[in-house]
Amino acid sequence: MQREVVAKHRDRPDHYVALVEFSSCEEAQRNSRLPETDRFNAHMVKLCDGPITFSDYDVIRDKS
Repeated sequence: MQREVVAKHRDRPDHYVALVEFSSCEEAQRNSRLPETDRFNAHMVKLCDGPITFSDYDVIRDKS
């Protein structure tokens, strides 16, 4: 993992987003298969009111 950002919605205080950046698609896929990732996801599901959704994005511009 290269970077992780967690954000809280300003107008919906119970809505959070986590953006996790990996150096490659292959690294992200390896991370997804780790038992620790499954345990973390199971823990997060218990804390959330609804389903957790995952999406895959490719960075097209980074001005950091």
